[in-house]
Amino acid sequence: MRDTKRVNGTEEASPAEEKLTEEQWVAMRIGEKVRGLALGVLGFCWVIVSSDKGVAVTVNSLHHRWIYIAGCLAVLSLLVDLLHTLFHFVQVEKGVTLFRVGRGDEADFDYASWLYTSSTGLFWMKIIFSIAACVALAVLLMITMR
Repeated sequence: MRDTKRVNGTEEASPAEEKLTEEQWVAMRIGEKVRGLALGVLGFCWVIVSSDKGVAVTVNSLHHRWIYIAGCLAVLSLLVDLLHTLFHFVQVEKGVTLFRVGRGDEADFDYASWLYTSSTGLFWMKIIFSIAACVALAVLLMITMR
């Protein structure tokens, strides 16, 4: 089932497996960056909201809507990231189960399945929500500076 070749007594992965591994690595790195951005925006918003003196109180009283929009988008990005991880886990488990029973071939993978489609959609949603949270925070900072 597994498309490998033996070179000097060790197994080498097929080009398809190498490509899949590289895609998973890139998706994992993007997910880490998105998670970091969302947590940073959420932390910044939390500091402004929870502060009880100084400029933060003024910013909170004048521009609380933008603070909450940025915070909510960051939380939404983290929730979608969790859902993406769960959907991806179920998708991988389904593939591993098919592989174990001898029916898991690369050609058999269903890219039109609801699991794959949902996982891909959630991946892009978490990126979009994280970028939107950063944009909302940037708008808040620009409004505050004028």
